[in-house]
Amino acid sequence: MKVLNCLCAGLTLVAASSVFAPELRAQLTGLHVEPVTTHDGTVGSSDLTGHTTYRVYATLTSPADLIQAAYGSAEAPLNVSTTTDFWQTPATSVEFGTSVNPAFFSAFPELAYDSWFTIGLESIPSQGPAGSEQIGSIGMDTELGMFEAGANFLLNSDVGGSYYALPGATNGIAGDDLEVLLGQFTTSGLLSGTLNLQIFLEGNTVDVQQVTMSFEAGLPGCTNPEACNYDAAAELDNGSCVVPVEGVDCEGNCLADADGDGVCDGDEVPGCTDATACNFNAAATNDAPETCTYALSGYNCEGNCLADADGDGVCDPFEIAGCTDASAPNYDAAATDDDGSCTADGESFCGFGTVWDEASGTCVWDGQTGAAPSCQADFTEDGLISISDLLEWLPFYGETCE
Repeated sequence: MKVLNCLCAGLTLVAASSVFAPELRAQLTGLHVEPVTTHDGTVGSSDLTGHTTYRVYATLTSPADLIQAAYGSAEAPLNVSTTTDFWQTPATSVEFGTSVNPAFFSAFPELAYDSWFTIGLESIPSQGPAGSEQIGSIGMDTELGMFEAGANFLLNSDVGGSYYALPGATNGIAGDDLEVLLGQFTTSGLLSGTLNLQIFLEGNTVDVQQVTMSFEAGLPGCTNPEACNYDAAAELDNGSCVVPVEGVDCEGNCLADADGDGVCDGDEVPGCTDATACNFNAAATNDAPETCTYALSGYNCEGNCLADADGDGVCDPFEIAGCTDASAPNYDAAATDDDGSCTADGESFCGFGTVWDEASGTCVWDGQTGAAPSCQADFTEDGLISISDLLEWLPFYGETCE
């Protein structure tokens, strides 16, 4: 082992090569961190929102065990770090707990949450016999200055340094609660550190144990109880919370789905879901009563014929063949497509200058319009050369005319 002699009022630090010296009893059982306050708002003149104040304790096994010093060097660095920075009160410089004066808390309440190191003391020493309560330090002024500015504390110089309880001081004794306070730290980040401690077992200055132990606090994780990945052990929210979308559980299942279609009731979009309907809504998830409308057979949704070969506005499947001439006796009012079937008989068929003759059943000259028509073979003089004229002529067929 290498002996590190410090000008520490008689303090001797023996740097051990392992965490626990095998020949010594394990008087120091560990370090633990307790959150003092999780801040949400302003304290005094300082906004500490998002910060947490922690205290670091050493746990021992005997009420008489005494932590005599914390030390660091290049071979055994001492560090206390945060992922952000340490909050330090702007009111005064507090490096050790012995500088904290509770009398100023009423004027400067934020002073109660300053960051500092200590061995057992959280305020100025009580008045008593000289040396009954006290902390000294050596070889760490530069590091303390940086710490007071909010930076991480790292003591790893070649010559080393230490903060310690003075010989005969009682503030390093474990006592009935078997704990010794080693520091208070306020930060908005994750806290971690490694401390090298020298312990007098049962308070015996010749029965020395030196232990290196680490601690951490502000366990990152999700601190939102409503989140799917809520971590009850997490002390510092790391932004990883996954909050389910409104209306679904953490597995993505609907909290309410009346029709069982996999779409939550709150997300249903009423409308026509039939792609063949004229009012089909691609965004719709649920058919409302009688919402779909359809084109008539043969027509599109705009009311136009799907097929209309003759362009008459009547769809081909609905065309009705027949006589479309209203003057014809066989006129069909329902017909949409003239099929040439109109007949040429009937009084209404007579043209200009003619009239219907009931006796002959045909159109004859009206006797007024124009001149009388010349018709040499119209023996019956009915204005029409027909079979009647032939019958009139046959009896005379073959006779010699004078």
